[in-house]
Amino acid sequence: MMSLAHVPWPVLWHIRTYMAGFVLKMPILSTFAYWGGHFPVYFLSDSDGVFKVDREKMEATEKLVDDHLNDEGAMAFFPEGQVNKNPQKILPLRRGGMKRALKFNARLVLYIFNGIPTVWPGRSKVGGMPGNVNYTVEYVAPDGACAFVNRLREERAKQGKVGDKEVDDVQLLCEHLQELMQLRVDTLGKTVSMTDEKASSSLSSSGGKSWSAPFLLRLALYSAYLARDSA
Repeated sequence: MMSLAHVPWPVLWHIRTYMAGFVLKMPILSTFAYWGGHFPVYFLSDSDGVFKVDREKMEATEKLVDDHLNDEGAMAFFPEGQVNKNPQKILPLRRGGMKRALKFNARLVLYIFNGIPTVWPGRSKVGGMPGNVNYTVEYVAPDGACAFVNRLREERAKQGKVGDKEVDDVQLLCEHLQELMQLRVDTLGKTVSMTDEKASSSLSSSGGKSWSAPFLLRLALYSAYLARDSA
């Protein structure tokens, strides 16, 4: 959602994402999902950490995704495979997304937020609560995922990490990006804490309320997908 405010429209026009099949039954959001051409994921269970999907339905979805990428499209998705209920701790990244990134030699961009649950609490249909949200955008593989992994292997070999030879490219990419994302989340968390302390000090002296993120409510009206840590 926040990406709508920061990604250039010419780029955003080509971006699609995955979303749980039930979203297509939700009022308002389902309309934008259809308009945006996003791809449904048909889970067989809504339990945390359970990623079983309806393989028959997903075959059609994955073909649409491949067609989109072959047509110079782009994908934005939760690399953890689900909305993280504890966004301060990055979960292991799912192999499927990284496998496709290598298959298409995708250029990878990390878009990481900290503070979203404060302004848009989990399960809430509409956000806009007062709070501070920090984010970082990082172009980690401008030359493509394959070149990135090759360079990563070279750097880790120089560091004496010989065990990497036994790890395939997909797993190596998953593990490295998870470590990088966790580092960025930790850094952003410290920044948000410092900002919140200043806001609390200001409120105690003025007796007012801080509404540093009311724009989220307006963005929600035309958002097609949620930020990665919104639950």
